[in-house]
Amino acid sequence: MIYNKPLKYKDICENLGIERLSGSKQQTQLRQLHKIYKFEKNQNGYYTFYKKYNDVEKLEIQNKIFKNCGLNCRNKALKDNPNFKINKEDMHKSGIYKIECGNLIYIGKTKDFYKRYTEHKRKLKNKTLYYDTSELLLNNGTFEILELENNKKKRNILETKWIKRYRENKNYICVNSNNINYKEYKLIKINLNDYNYVIDLLRKNNIKYE
Repeated sequence: MIYNKPLKYKDICENLGIERLSGSKQQTQLRQLHKIYKFEKNQNGYYTFYKKYNDVEKLEIQNKIFKNCGLNCRNKALKDNPNFKINKEDMHKSGIYKIECGNLIYIGKTKDFYKRYTEHKRKLKNKTLYYDTSELLLNNGTFEILELENNKKKRNILETKWIKRYRENKNYICVNSNNINYKEYKLIKINLNDYNYVIDLLRKNNIKYE
């Protein structure tokens, strides 16, 4: 490629050995080149190429493109799924969620709320989701955040806490109790000097730990 010199579109194609296109296909081709080369077009229709991006710069450009695309996707997703009651700032965050329909409720944990929501939807189509949860979604059940949490181990503990809370609430029927065998997690702190002793003690008593 010839750098720092005004080139016609046909010259670019000849230098790069690519097909000459027209209309929207040419615009698409130039957008693809923008991911590889830094260049600009002047008022006379000539293109000046300045450099070819290195791998780090290419990654930064791709991330920027994906981020902008994601914004449009999030807006469309929220518009197309009115029962997904999570705003676009939080929809890809991690934590505990509920699917609620009347007095029926399902509690779950996830590292991506919207991804988990779409998994529920896909399973619905394939009829492989737990029956009670399917009924919640089919009857306009809402998908909402109960608590945000990035740490996986803490999510396990929080899920147990929320399931227990709704099981004990007489105003709700928690469908987890019928379909899901959940583990009860407890978070304990130990001194570093006692680590080996505690692990040995847990193993002797057949207590699982993470």
